[in-house]
Amino acid sequence: MPDHVLTFSIKRKIALIAAKYLFAFAVQITLSLAEIYGIRPFGAGFFLAVTFLGLPAFVTAPTFLCAEAIARADLYSFISSLICAAVTVAAKVLFTKVPKSRRFVMPIAALMSQAGLFLVSATQGYTVLMITVSALLTLTFMYAAYAGLKPVIVEKLRYKLLETELVCVAALVIAAGLGLSRADIYSFPTVTLIASLIIYLSARLAGVGASLVTALCLGLGSALNGYDVSQIATFTFIAAVSGVFLTAPRILTALAGCVAYVMFTFYFSTDYSGVTMQICALAAGGVIFALIPAGILTSAKDRVFESHERAAVRFMINKSRADLGAALMSSSHIFNTMSKVLCGGKDGLPIPAGSLEVKCCEFCENKDECSAAGVFAAFGDMVGAIGGKGHVAVSDIPDVVSKKCVHLGKLVAAANEIEDRRKSLVMQSECEAGARKLMSSQLSGVAAVMKSMAEKTGGSLPFDRQKEKTLVEELNYCGISCVQSLVAGESVTLIIRSECLEKKLIEKTVSRLMRGNYRISGIDDTVLSGFIALMLEKSPKYDVVFGVAGCPKKSGEKSGDTHSFVKLSGSRLMIALCDGMGSGENAERISDKAIGLIENFFRAGFDSSLVLRSVNRFLSLDCGEGFSAIDIAVIDLNTAKADIIKLSTPATYIKKKDVIQKIEGGGLPLGATEVVSPTVTTVDLSSGDMLVMATDGVADSFEGDKLAAAVNNLRTVNPRLMAQGILEHTLANNSGSPRDDSTVIAAKIISV
Repeated sequence: MPDHVLTFSIKRKIALIAAKYLFAFAVQITLSLAEIYGIRPFGAGFFLAVTFLGLPAFVTAPTFLCAEAIARADLYSFISSLICAAVTVAAKVLFTKVPKSRRFVMPIAALMSQAGLFLVSATQGYTVLMITVSALLTLTFMYAAYAGLKPVIVEKLRYKLLETELVCVAALVIAAGLGLSRADIYSFPTVTLIASLIIYLSARLAGVGASLVTALCLGLGSALNGYDVSQIATFTFIAAVSGVFLTAPRILTALAGCVAYVMFTFYFSTDYSGVTMQICALAAGGVIFALIPAGILTSAKDRVFESHERAAVRFMINKSRADLGAALMSSSHIFNTMSKVLCGGKDGLPIPAGSLEVKCCEFCENKDECSAAGVFAAFGDMVGAIGGKGHVAVSDIPDVVSKKCVHLGKLVAAANEIEDRRKSLVMQSECEAGARKLMSSQLSGVAAVMKSMAEKTGGSLPFDRQKEKTLVEELNYCGISCVQSLVAGESVTLIIRSECLEKKLIEKTVSRLMRGNYRISGIDDTVLSGFIALMLEKSPKYDVVFGVAGCPKKSGEKSGDTHSFVKLSGSRLMIALCDGMGSGENAERISDKAIGLIENFFRAGFDSSLVLRSVNRFLSLDCGEGFSAIDIAVIDLNTAKADIIKLSTPATYIKKKDVIQKIEGGGLPLGATEVVSPTVTTVDLSSGDMLVMATDGVADSFEGDKLAAAVNNLRTVNPRLMAQGILEHTLANNSGSPRDDSTVIAAKIISV
């Protein structure tokens, strides 16, 4: 670790330790000031608790003595405090050396810490009853402080406080309110400043309920000091009003507290003498609250005060996603390995088709004589002659064979039979190699799709608890009974009563709070009777409206042109236009099969180049001589980028506001050759742009750039009318009768 980073870390740690002890000192002073009927047990009780909880005695003892000296600057109080500190330090030493002694050391130390009161009782007027009550209250408050502060000091807030611990914390807050009410500086109400700050913080961190309880405890402490319960009502009213502005900017929360105090005072009080100072104290507390960095508040809320009742659900969601991502990635590796194995198959090896010696000479009576004369060795020349001509004739037989062999006709027939067998095996081997390549390509595509799915689903979803809470509140305010919400990234799930299903209102409310255009993507039943689950997804920035016009070559026949509009995964839309070779039923069958394969491959998430290679191979295997020209546009509805994929199709036109963009492509149609070479062009579209595709039955009816002119001259913004207008131009150019199957697609990009 670099030295400067190490130095910063050390400085930060020192600052945190200093802040901790300064805060403890402030609390110690506050509790030392607390007094009820002349009895002051709270400072000693707090000192005993924090010392036994593990804070070093060499820090807590001086802190306690200083706090007591500040609270009561007289010799007798100092002597009493010194005896209390000495007893506590001695008890801490015994407690440290013999941990099992805690059970009896703590109460004895608490009682003995009040021994100093006996020494000063004569001068201070303490009675035996007061000393006894003080000792018992010190013991009780020590245990309350010990139980309330243990989760903070010892457990470091690793768990949510129990109800008994919350009650002990409430006792600490009441005592703090009592001490603060005695800490006025030049008539400035310190208790109001600190109480307002604590009320605002508790509301922001723990909710309105916690804020009301905190206000009640602080008000009760103040009431015990002045024997005036009005502070209880005042603080509680401030907490209630400021809680209404819980999600508003913090300065509004503070302003609401000031307004609440003014309203309460002028409605329920006749003493306005201290109103100005009270308002100043409330304003000061609000300013301090507003200046606290938001990151600190968020961190504290997430760590300590946020409800974790659905933490297990969130964990299981992300764990399931991670497990699914890992499984998909593992499957991707398996399919990739299988693809490589298939690609690694050896092609072009010699294919054994049989032996002339075995087939023709095995049972010949002259076998041994021919072998000795070198006849069998000459068979190789005969096989070589077949390779050039495709067959063997008597004239191709070597002299040594023709002179010795007595079955020349049978030998020639056997040689040609072996050659036919070899050709058949070569063809079979080539088919197997082609099948291996096709399967390897498919497995590679599956591996790529699985890898892409693994990358999308493998990551953890970010959850937004604040938006979840706000959604529930706002929907209920709008009359939609919503009991639970889950915000994961840009997806929203709501659990609502089935009779409250008002789609437009729900979409409008969610869109406003999520600051985006949201639409309901799914509605499912739940295990809760009478409740349904709504899934909402963020809509893309753009959408596409389209129109299609077409006619077959001959009236009454089927058209060989087919088209498809498919919503792909994410925010992508595919538009495809396929022109089958020829016209009529056969062309329609070929075109429909091609468009169906393309649609399914794209739905599955395959890359466009792999889609066309695979479809090309399938068509060549299934349709024989059937060819198809393909025009595809894949549009990203978030960015309005479009990939135009063309294979042996006429030009595609994009009609913009003031220009016509022409996109051409070449290549042979699908099924014509084993290798396809599509043209891929990426274009940036914008709202209002119109994309026009047409088959060659339309394009061939226009000379030169007259089709572009026709697209440009049609001033309609309706894609259906655009497609119909171009088809009418086509028919007019051909005297009312199309020269081929004719189809036009017009698709317009619009902002949502």
